Amino acid sequence: MSGERASEILTHFGEILRHDMTIFLQRRAETEDIKHPLKVVGWIAGKFFLTTCPYENGIRLKLESGATYNVIYISGGRVYGFTAHLFREIQTMVPLLLFGYPDVVESVELRKEPRYTTFFAADLGSESSEILELFKGTIINLSKSGCLIKLKQVTAWNVGEEVNMSFDMPTDNLQYDILCIIRCIKRSKDNETLGLEFLNAPEEFRNQVDVVASVAEEAL
Repeated sequence: MSGERASEILTHFGEILRHDMTIFLQRRAETEDIKHPLKVVGWIAGKFFLTTCPYENGIRLKLESGATYNVIYISGGRVYGFTAHLFREIQTMVPLLLFGYPDVVESVELRKEPRYTTFFAADLGSESSEILELFKGTIINLSKSGCLIKLKQVTAWNVGEEVNMSFDMPTDNLQYDILCIIRCIKRSKDNETLGLEFLNAPEEFRNQVDVVASVAEEAL
């Protein structure tokens, strides 16, 4: 049922979707996050997916329609996660939940560092078959370990490829060239958004992310 480009639009999620697979809805309790298993029963790629309802001690939990929930799952020994908008509960012989199809799926490990909203211009390049491809984009959020960058073009890159990102950090007016690995891709007809993990980012850059953090906190 997944669309023919689902593996590009939604890294890992579209690739592994299968009926009766288990995903986990995370709910914050007083002292820890509780993970409730849900079974995927159907989907239309890019639009919605259906799951069973969560239970706790044999009692069905009522979730708030219109709310957004964190979901995780395991694939290939790694943990991945995304946020999903709950449209509503569907009353059938077995009650089901109708979620919006996620926009971006990321490795949970990428979220160890806090991310900050930015609007930094950047160039993204890759050498393939000795041909240099260069794309201009905007870094829309940034952390010490990775970023989310939006391009006004569609590339032919795949998850797992290495690319080089070059941009001016406004906090110290220096240019940084950082090697990255593509962790997720969201494509539309004329643009795409890439989730990047930094490889060996310099300490000077990591220090400047702390400056970005302090500016973000002052703005609150």
